Amino acid sequence: TSLASLLNVAISSTFAEDTIRSTGLSALSLLLTAVNQQLRSTTDLGSWETITPVRQSIIGRLLVIERLEDVQNQELSDHTILCCQSINGNEDIPVGVIAIFASSPVDVLSHLAVRARNEQVSIIICYDGDFLEQLRGFDTRNVVVAVDRRGDLAVECHPQA
Repeated sequence: TSLASLLNVAISSTFAEDTIRSTGLSALSLLLTAVNQQLRSTTDLGSWETITPVRQSIIGRLLVIERLEDVQNQELSDHTILCCQSINGNEDIPVGVIAIFASSPVDVLSHLAVRARNEQVSIIICYDGDFLEQLRGFDTRNVVVAVDRRGDLAVECHPQA
């Protein structure tokens, strides 16, 4: 009998992160994150990237915060979209969050990214300061964030989220 079954814990949700991090893929992922930043600064790769899948549109109440770790243990209202100044990848996702926008990159194999994929929470890293400022202007309001035909992000007020 395995330890997981003795503890009545699902292996996939608890031990998958350690398994991923124990392989060479973790080091490769860190290296590719650094290369990605260099490529974005020298090519036209766009002003944002997705760490986890993005729905066609995201509708919810926007909440601007400094750091994700400041709210990670809170239960937020359903359909909350967070706009964070910084994330480090070690945080947990607060209950009620459907999307996280941040300006700091996070590794795709980080604790946060793995949890976001499992919980179907979108993580979007924005390299465009103007777009982040626009998002911050919608603090505590209901918004819809959508990807337009060109692949750019657009945000506007939504009457009801």
